[in-house]
Amino acid sequence: MTIDDFINLSPEKNAEFVINTNKILNMDLIWSAAGCNNLVLKALGANTTFDKLGFSSDVNNPLLITPDDIDKLDINLIENSRDIENLLDATRIIVNEVGGEYLIGISQWGPFTLAGFLYGLESFMKICIKDTAAAQHILQKTSDFVLKYLSLFADAGAELICQSEPTSSGDLISPRMFKNLVVPFLKRTNDEISSKVLVRMTHICGNTNKIVDYINEINTNLFSVDYKVDMQRAKLSEKTVIAGNINPVETMLKGSAVDVKNKAQRCCQMISKGGDYILMPGCDIPASTPLENILAIVETAHNFKYYRKTAYE
Repeated sequence: MTIDDFINLSPEKNAEFVINTNKILNMDLIWSAAGCNNLVLKALGANTTFDKLGFSSDVNNPLLITPDDIDKLDINLIENSRDIENLLDATRIIVNEVGGEYLIGISQWGPFTLAGFLYGLESFMKICIKDTAAAQHILQKTSDFVLKYLSLFADAGAELICQSEPTSSGDLISPRMFKNLVVPFLKRTNDEISSKVLVRMTHICGNTNKIVDYINEINTNLFSVDYKVDMQRAKLSEKTVIAGNINPVETMLKGSAVDVKNKAQRCCQMISKGGDYILMPGCDIPASTPLENILAIVETAHNFKYYRKTAYE
């Protein structure tokens, strides 16, 4: 199915599809509305495409040009979106049927990445460099949009919310820009959603080795890292769990099930010695990833013998 097909299923069929898929994969976390981050952009009026088989959606053209254009967008369009309401109904069904057995998660772009989609990444980066105050105004608005979307799904029963910030990667922006234009707004959204959910997850693609010290400031309790990150460097406070690091292409897509298990074992062994860890791919896996490789990473997590010394020993 395309994402468009998935969105347009009835809530009952959508929930059935998600639950039955997870029965095959046996994961501990079920993503509701997976791959649907751009529905916020669609609801706000952006030109989006959801009909490519095996891919998430595209944003075909920037919706906004000047910094003041963002004030013209109506946040209520998010709540009134038929697509989003359909997925909220499906989430309620998933929570009701299997919420006691599995963690139910929902994902949305973080404020910085959402702004890049609204303006076009190059145009938004120019605003960030030339006019910090204008960039902060934009990010205040986009954090409103992120909060609205995540809160709707938290109210529907989702227990984990994820903010994905691929364009705040160390491969794209400097640590100084990350501190000034990413940290305050991720912290704001995490602070305001914290009373509604158990897990506040943040995922940043690419190399985050130089910005990892700022992660403790954003009030996330699960930090998902890409394969470029030194896992020993990524250790944070005791309040924040590390996830990820398996290469989604070289290992998950191109490797064998044995390769996946070996890499997954190494990640578990390395991190579990010094803190808690959730085994995940470092980013979204390609649609053509072999099923046996997905099963291999799940089985490795379930079979890993984890022992952590307590403060009493």
